[in-house]
This record gives sequence, C-alpha cells and structure tokens, in this order.
Amino acid sequence: HPSLDGLSKAHADIIAHLFHLSALGNASPRDAQACDMARQAIAFFKNTVLSHHHTEEQRLFPMVRAAASPGAERE
Repeated sequence: HPSLDGLSKAHADIIAHLFHLSALGNASPRDAQACDMARQAIAFFKNTVLSHHHTEEQRLFPMVRAAASPGAERE
C-alpha cells in the first residue's frame, strides 16, 4: 500500500544502521569515523525510530486489524 512506503524505507534504514553499528564493536574509542557513525546511529534511533513506531501504530496496525479474519487473528 502506498501509504506504507515510508515505513518500508525506515525498516531498510534501521537495518543499515544496525549493520554499521555491528562494525563498531572492534573500533577504538579514538577512531573519529567510528565515533561519528555511533553519534549518527544514536541520533537516528532517537529521532526516527520512535516516530516510526508511532506511525506504525497509527497507520499499519489499523490496516492489519481491518484485513484480519474474525477471531483470534484479529485479536
């Protein structure tokens, strides 16, 4: 559904940030590039992911409930 395109992009962005974070495990705290990547990831999760979850609750979940079969699937 077109109104969910932004949510799909956000999921791709989340995965990309997690991938970059996984590479930081062996980085030195003095590595400026690693520190910058970590700051960007923190800002992304702080600013984007919380908004993303809110959007899912407002747009996606009502669509899923409406499409669900009556009974346990809808509850």
